Amino acid sequence: MLFDSLKDFKETITERIRNPFTGTLILTWLIHNWDLVFMVFDFDKDSSLYEKSFLINQYIDKAGISGLLWIPIGLAFLAIILYLTLSNLSYIIFTWFSIWVRPRIYEFLNQNTKLVTKEAHDGLRRSFTDLQTENEVNKESLSKQYSQMREKDNTIQGLRGEIAVRDGQIKTMNEQNDLKIQELQRKIDAQKNETDELTRMNMSLYDNVREFNLDMGDTLEQIFKGTWKCEYKFVDGRGEGSELFIIRGDEYFVLNTDKVTMGPTFKLTDIIIDKKKRMVEFTKNRIVGPRDIAKNILSFVNDRTLIGKEPKVEVKYTREY
Repeated sequence: MLFDSLKDFKETITERIRNPFTGTLILTWLIHNWDLVFMVFDFDKDSSLYEKSFLINQYIDKAGISGLLWIPIGLAFLAIILYLTLSNLSYIIFTWFSIWVRPRIYEFLNQNTKLVTKEAHDGLRRSFTDLQTENEVNKESLSKQYSQMREKDNTIQGLRGEIAVRDGQIKTMNEQNDLKIQELQRKIDAQKNETDELTRMNMSLYDNVREFNLDMGDTLEQIFKGTWKCEYKFVDGRGEGSELFIIRGDEYFVLNTDKVTMGPTFKLTDIIIDKKKRMVEFTKNRIVGPRDIAKNILSFVNDRTLIGKEPKVEVKYTREY
């Protein structure tokens, strides 16, 4: 509460001091009664308090109410009147100078330059304002266009990245396809070489046995009559082996060591018997175990021996009994 009262008192004093008359009155009072102020705040050290009080009272009695109040008030009014008079006089001088002197100075400094009228000045200002507004609109439009260009540029960069990724994928796929084509071509060439070699062997065998009079029979069972032995050898060197077998109809029976069969091992299909070339072809379809398929192309050496190939295997069939 006390703090608020002091704050209000301080604000009141500040407002009064800022008032032109109050400030002028305080200044004129201090100037007119400077002796009293000097006596209050500065005395000789050897003077006693009684002497100081006597001198102050003597000054107050001598100045009276007029010296302490009315004269400072009059001086304050006089100072304010003088200030206002000088202010208006200076405004008159400034206005006169602006109207009459300054244009002539401008005209003297630049004979070719004419003073702009207020209407022309206002027109120029309006034109400048319109140009400034148009400039702001253009700046905003350019900013939007720049933002759109940045977005399009980012889109283009993204598309370029996707194209680069897809180009890499296409390149990888092309490389893989090239490898597959090369592998397939190698297989085709190998198969062609095998076919050519088999054809050559068949032709050679045919030349050797073309005068050999052999009744080949009309079925595989007739050709492979009795018990036969199949010897096989892998062309890649993985190994070789043999087995005994008999053929009944279109079924291939493998015999065990006791020459006993437990049932058909292969089903024979795609059977071709060429008596003119003395060649036999058939496909072995495994019934027992893995479902392997092996095409046999065989040629007669004599009435007890046939030789030929399966895929990647050289085979030789010999009649046992």
